[in-house]
Amino acid sequence: MANATPFESVHEKLGANFDIFNAWRMPADFGDPLVEQTAAYETAAAFDLSHFGRIQVKGDDAPALIDYLTATPTAGLTDGSVIWALLIAEPGNITDLVRITRVHNTYTILTSPAKRQLVLELAEKAQQTAGLADVKVSPITEKTAMLALYGPKAADILSRILPFEIDLEPGQVKGVNFFMMNLEVVRGSFIGTDGLELICPKGAASMAGTAIAKYRDRENIVPAGTLALDSALVQAGVPYSITNSTEGSKLTPADLNMTGLVDMNKDFIHKPALEASFKKGTTKTVAGLKTAKGTRHTDLRIQYDDAEIGFCPLTVPSPTLDSNLGLAVIDSEFTAFDEEIQVFGEDLVLPGQLTNLPFDPAANANVCKP
Repeated sequence: MANATPFESVHEKLGANFDIFNAWRMPADFGDPLVEQTAAYETAAAFDLSHFGRIQVKGDDAPALIDYLTATPTAGLTDGSVIWALLIAEPGNITDLVRITRVHNTYTILTSPAKRQLVLELAEKAQQTAGLADVKVSPITEKTAMLALYGPKAADILSRILPFEIDLEPGQVKGVNFFMMNLEVVRGSFIGTDGLELICPKGAASMAGTAIAKYRDRENIVPAGTLALDSALVQAGVPYSITNSTEGSKLTPADLNMTGLVDMNKDFIHKPALEASFKKGTTKTVAGLKTAKGTRHTDLRIQYDDAEIGFCPLTVPSPTLDSNLGLAVIDSEFTAFDEEIQVFGEDLVLPGQLTNLPFDPAANANVCKP
């Protein structure tokens, strides 16, 4: 049975069309995913992020566990900050790309929707391997809700709606106690735009969602569904469409050009496996894929000159770049990005073009950086 988002009743009142995403019944859209995604770039779009994983780590040994768990440098994860980090599985491939917040000595790991259980298991294994006793790792996804307002006007809008001051710069996070409820507010986003994210107890979700619904007309807030969010993630270059796929889950940071998130001078869980994979090298690389603008397509193969050279799990229409976009894993020897390729799917053949990433440098500025 699919998990229900705590904001379900609010979504129903706003006319959401629902579908199942990673075992969650989420709003797919509210009428037009392209309009919803455009709002995230131009005004403000409200996204339900409750299906993203949330794992809390606290205790005197919490900083040591977070540092050992991640292959990414954590020196910048000071009180009141948030970073992107890579977690490595035992064979040396990527477990997940996560964001981690810190409020005092309490950390919240924000996982991709498909990987929360794997990340929890890895955190528990890291605690045991490192012998850290004074730390508690708690899954809080189903006890909490997560709501985001993304877009250039998000901060101004929420400063007028929320009953407490935000006062956050991009990349900052703060804890708020409101009516005896502990809330966490993050300035930033998964998709490269400015925005604010609220993590609250599940019981407070209705109040938070109702506030957005109440002021949406006055503040020009656009309710946005998971289809628009998935499209924005692709356009921002966040590789969840790859890492959450069957083939993509076998890839290493080198395969996805993400070695900038790895510090081989520190100790972390499964470091020897990653070292071994780096020594073997990679025959893969990640590139952008553009095809004619249309509907979403999944499970695509890429062919050049009658030879299969890679795959793309998902292409999505972009409201700003007038084409379908996807993140593709291709043979690294293929570098002729100026030549046309063929994209194959079930009952689908399309011409396409590979391109360097990011698709949009402005929207990619703060995505996947340590």
